[in-house]
Amino acid sequence: MPKVNASWDSPGRNVHRVTLKGSLDEHTISQLRELSDVIFDEEGFSEGDHFLIDLTQVTEIDHVGLAALVGIMVELGVRIGSFGLVLPEEHPVRHALRVTGLDSVFEIHETHGEARETIFALRR
Repeated sequence: MPKVNASWDSPGRNVHRVTLKGSLDEHTISQLRELSDVIFDEEGFSEGDHFLIDLTQVTEIDHVGLAALVGIMVELGVRIGSFGLVLPEEHPVRHALRVTGLDSVFEIHETHGEARETIFALRR
């Protein structure tokens, strides 16, 4: 069975990051939903928090995976200050976001460093 792997950390005060690995598709979507349930149930998010999903190690994504990312963004949007993706420009998932027009919906950062700079700029 295909699997989506995830690791969770908080690299700084009010910054939360989940790193996804593998395929985000119809075969792994239940695992992504379970992950989001755990995140939303166990983590206390507050206004002003920043949440990043690192997709650099995701190998492929389909329409079901894209819809799941939008759902997570909507769920987090009512709870936090900002939400973004970490994804290099020439990554296949970035291409999927561009083709579907979702690249204009998500805040996308090339690297963790770029994301961190944006977050710190928002705090000022």
